[in-house]
Amino acid sequence: MKKSFVLPGVLLLLLPSCYFLSLQPLYSPDTVRFSKELLGIWESDGEELFWHFTEESDDSYHLILSGLKEDEIAEEHYIAHLVELDGETFLDIIPRDAEPMTLSIALPMHAVAKVDIEPDEVHFIPYDARYFRQLARSGQIELPCQVIGTDSLLVFAASTARMQQLVRAYSQDPKALPDTLVLKR
Repeated sequence: MKKSFVLPGVLLLLLPSCYFLSLQPLYSPDTVRFSKELLGIWESDGEELFWHFTEESDDSYHLILSGLKEDEIAEEHYIAHLVELDGETFLDIIPRDAEPMTLSIALPMHAVAKVDIEPDEVHFIPYDARYFRQLARSGQIELPCQVIGTDSLLVFAASTARMQQLVRAYSQDPKALPDTLVLKR
C-alpha cells in the first residue's frame, strides 16, 4: 500500500496516525551510532520528498526534508540519531528548531523508525501507531502513553530504556512495521 509521508510540521515522514512519538529519545550513549553511508541527498521513491543528511556532531545528523507543499518548496530541519539495538538499526528524529513551521506551540518529540541502510538505498520503516494504540488499549503494552488530538497521535512517556525494549520487541513484527519508504540516491 502506497502512503503519502508527511512530517509533524509540513513534511514529517508520516501521517500522525501512522507513527508514534516519544517524549524521551530512543538513543543512549551506548547505542548511538554514526554512519557516513547515510550522508548526502536521498529522494523518496515515488514522492517528491528529499532527505538531506549532513553531519551535525560526532553522533548525530542534521536532516533537512524538502518537498512541495501547495506548489511551493517547503523545508524542515531535524536532528537525527542512528541507534543500534541487537544488530538492528533505528532512526530517532526530533525537530531541530524550537518552532516548527506549522505549529505555534510544540513539544520536541522523537519520531522512531527502523532503517536498513544500503549503499544506494535506505529503507525507512516506521512503527505503526494504529497497531500500538490497539496493543495499549488491550493491555498488551504497559508503557505510559497517551492518544492526543483528533488525529489520534500516540505519544509514549516511557524512559529511553523502556522505549528500547519496545522497539526491540516489535522489530520483526510485520503488523508493527507494515510499510516501507524507500529512499534512493
